[in-house]
Amino acid sequence: MLTTSAVEEPLACRGTGPDAHYATAVWLRGAYADLGWTVEDAVVEGDLLALRKARRA
Repeated sequence: MLTTSAVEEPLACRGTGPDAHYATAVWLRGAYADLGWTVEDAVVEGDLLALRKARRA
C-alpha cells in the first residue's frame, strides 16, 4: 500500500509498508466504525503477496 497524496490523513499513513498500512487501517476504522475488507483474490510469488480487496462500510 502506498499513500502519499491525501491531505486529511495522519502523517503515519503517508508511507509504504506494513506500518503505513496499519496506520491507515486504524485511521479509517476510527472514521467508519463498521469498516471492513474482504479479500477477493490473493497471489503469492516467493516472499511477495498481492491482494485484491473489497472495502465495505
